Amino acid sequence: MYVSLPGVTAKFVFVFCWVVIFNWSMGIAQAADEYIIQQILKLGKKSAYDAVFSPDNRFIITLSGTHKLEVWNSRTGTPFKAFSTGKHKAISLISHPQDSVLITGGNDNTIHVWDVNRGTSTNVMRGHVGSVSTLAINYDGSVLVSGSEDGAILVWDLTNFALRSTIQKAHLGIVHSVDIHPSGKLMVSGGKDRKIRIWSLETGKMIIELREHAGEITKVAFQSNGRILASASQDKTIKLWDWKERYAEHTLSGHDNVVTGLDFHPDGIHLVSSSKDESIQLWDIEKGEMLSALKSVDGAVESIHFDNSGKRVIATTAKGLVQLWELGPSSFLGALTGHKRFITALDFTKNGKYLLSAALDKTIKVWSIDQKQLAITFPTANHRVQDLRMSRDSRSFATAGADSLVGIWDTQSGQRIASLEKHQGKVNSIDYHPTQEVLVSAGSDRQWILWDLQKNQSTQSNKAHKDQVTIVRFSPDGNYFATGSADRSIQVWSYPQGQLVHTLTGHRKSVSDLTISPVAPILASASADETIKIWDISPEGGKKIHDLKGHGFIVTGVSFSKDGKVLISVSRDKTARLWDVKTGKLIKILSGERHPISKMAIRTDGTLIAVGTLGNEVILLGYPLNIIEVSKSQQSMTNKGNFAQSGQQQDQAAAQRAAISDAEAYIVDQSDLEETVEEYVEEQIYQITQTEDLTKIREMRQQSLDVVLNKGKVCENVSELQEKAIDVLQLAPHDLAAYHAFLKVAIAQQDMNMIFLLTKIGQFASFATNRYTYALSIDVENNFRSWKEQVLEQSQIRRQDTIVLALKSCLGSTKQVRIPEILYYLDIPEEFLKKIVTIPRFIDLRDFQGLRTEEFKNRLFGQILERLGTSTPYPENRSPLGNNFISPPVPSGQVVLNLEQTQLWGSAKQVRFQLRERNNPWQTYNTAMDKRKNLLLPAGQYYLKIGKSIRRAFVLNANQSVQIKGPDLQ
Repeated sequence: MYVSLPGVTAKFVFVFCWVVIFNWSMGIAQAADEYIIQQILKLGKKSAYDAVFSPDNRFIITLSGTHKLEVWNSRTGTPFKAFSTGKHKAISLISHPQDSVLITGGNDNTIHVWDVNRGTSTNVMRGHVGSVSTLAINYDGSVLVSGSEDGAILVWDLTNFALRSTIQKAHLGIVHSVDIHPSGKLMVSGGKDRKIRIWSLETGKMIIELREHAGEITKVAFQSNGRILASASQDKTIKLWDWKERYAEHTLSGHDNVVTGLDFHPDGIHLVSSSKDESIQLWDIEKGEMLSALKSVDGAVESIHFDNSGKRVIATTAKGLVQLWELGPSSFLGALTGHKRFITALDFTKNGKYLLSAALDKTIKVWSIDQKQLAITFPTANHRVQDLRMSRDSRSFATAGADSLVGIWDTQSGQRIASLEKHQGKVNSIDYHPTQEVLVSAGSDRQWILWDLQKNQSTQSNKAHKDQVTIVRFSPDGNYFATGSADRSIQVWSYPQGQLVHTLTGHRKSVSDLTISPVAPILASASADETIKIWDISPEGGKKIHDLKGHGFIVTGVSFSKDGKVLISVSRDKTARLWDVKTGKLIKILSGERHPISKMAIRTDGTLIAVGTLGNEVILLGYPLNIIEVSKSQQSMTNKGNFAQSGQQQDQAAAQRAAISDAEAYIVDQSDLEETVEEYVEEQIYQITQTEDLTKIREMRQQSLDVVLNKGKVCENVSELQEKAIDVLQLAPHDLAAYHAFLKVAIAQQDMNMIFLLTKIGQFASFATNRYTYALSIDVENNFRSWKEQVLEQSQIRRQDTIVLALKSCLGSTKQVRIPEILYYLDIPEEFLKKIVTIPRFIDLRDFQGLRTEEFKNRLFGQILERLGTSTPYPENRSPLGNNFISPPVPSGQVVLNLEQTQLWGSAKQVRFQLRERNNPWQTYNTAMDKRKNLLLPAGQYYLKIGKSIRRAFVLNANQSVQIKGPDLQ
């Protein structure tokens, strides 16, 4: 049997991220003032009942007060599909742990099972005589428990949707919450009668009753190991119970109103809670102490959940909002405080070392970015600043005033050196020409004015708008400028002629800001109508390209990234958003600010975002590098998710892509532009040092690698390929093309150990299609996928015993290469692989080249044990270990896991599970395609977890194996 793999002939021989409060590191939470990435989903004016994650965390499923189910992309916040629950009128919701299935309880006293892909109800379970208020499901999705308003609890077998048992009058009044113990043998319930009851899941008999709360029980949940039971109540408290001993170890008092929800973090050490007091609180359950509290939630919180990884928290509110916090790397760099009223204008000095801010307190402040502190304050007297811009040489800056004047100020002294007077009313906006001593201003008198700054005289003016001009900006090349107005239009003017080129209409309210791309004739406009529009303003253009929707209030600022590929927007909805200019898709939301955002400025090098707020602060945010590549990787992962697109959605997506105008042709790669170094006069004032543009360097390295890959002669370019690939990975550890270069070398050198390692890493890397021309992304991805699924898939060896590949060496000879059996039993935890593609120099691929398989195994185990607990990269001057280095032997044994007979939902071919050796971090793996896994591990004491439940503790001795088999895994 011959199988075609790109780059190899394979022969099978059958031997038969407001101010934020969470900072997470290795599952441990600490209080910290940081930003986090956030999504805000609007479900409508009615309360949002609940929101849960899909099993793979890629989707959010919401249930609104209109009884409608909606599926959202959890990374971008974009809606995926929605469907009504009709007469069922769903009020409770749970996601199946193994498949694309939702289960809801309704006001019609029934339980519905929904096929998410089709948006239809596939099964209905009847038995309750009251509305189904709460649901719980066991770890493998075989058993469902439901509680209702009539006080009954029903237990269901989901393998055949049959009723297993009924507990009538389990509580006096509504059952608010139920949960199943990780052992699968017990369940707990809490109700209106203020009682917590623990039941035998098999017999339905009550085993324990707990009574200490002074109010109705709103939520109950078992810890992941089942030792602790948490309960929330209308009495504003949470209790942590040693339920076997029947006493509360801790009573958590921190909320000021009804506690509506709680959830344990997967680490079993922390708990998050929500309340109608509009707060979310994080607790250390071992100490019984509150770690932090988020009190800026918009509305009373109805429910709270962690995702399966524990890295995100999702909450629903009584105002119909779903808010998502990603507890990951922060963009927050600092806050500059000192103004007494809200910020009206911001601009960086040209070298980015200083930031100027103006506020309604009639002062201009100069801030040192490096030191994050105030350098000097300039009073403006009665000149209330509406806009502020730095001159080309940074010797001076200009202000637009409410006193109808344009002020020119000396940067060093803060003295006004000129006042330009011609406007008949408030001056709203100004901008400098990029190369000439010219300024443009615009104001409430509906006109724009061009000023000759050498003579301080106006040279041209035009009163073309029907209402006040709110914003004016020059294009980066100075060939035209644009004005936005309260009359809802944008006008584009040629310079120096002052002739109208385009009038752009489409906004429903006043235009609040606009910006022009640095690399293309593309303009973005922001409006009080909560939208952003991207326009083609080429001579033959004048058309809208994209309509960006998502902000929940006035959009107050827009700016392009340095390379023109990303648009940054800010809004009074307290968020900053990043958009892909080419596709118009939302990439990320940087949020967490406590106050509405009024202004924004981007540093010249594109690495820093400053936002001004109505809370008198200036917040500094780091611009996320590699944002486009990351977004493409996330989109690729989403497309492979469980929730398949319908044909109609695919058609709509294709139509949207086809609608992109020819203006995209003007977007060029930054690597095509010459790198220039400017000597700013400003250095003489502030003693500036130049900042390296890492984005530019990364793109140049990728282009250099592409040149070598295009040569196609691997054997002749082995050293150069590896060198270029290492250079790329220094700045872009997620770059799939760099790993592909190493894979080509490994195939040529017949190095099966490296092929194994690269295949594992490749499934988490992404291909930068806008950087590489040597191959199509789909071909590269298929290459890695073929190795993973056709050659190195463990179930292959169970079917065929031995796989032999025919590999052609660099000497031209074809060699039969037998895949070492040990490689089928080795695996690398997802957490380690994700760090490799996230942290530059987290490992050095050259450490693993040309090794005997036993040394490869020891070196790999050693690196995992040493590096998994850190996020610190190797120093740049570290040398590869080399073939002469002998790693300490790692005693190991084999875990033989068989989940073939375990009750699993639907057609899942693989099962995710986690292992933890003593107190080390959890490590995530997948079974092979036959639901089995033979896994070689270092000897030690392990815990096995499937879903959220710890299923087994075992000791693995050296050179021995442990058999773990379903259905009960005992």
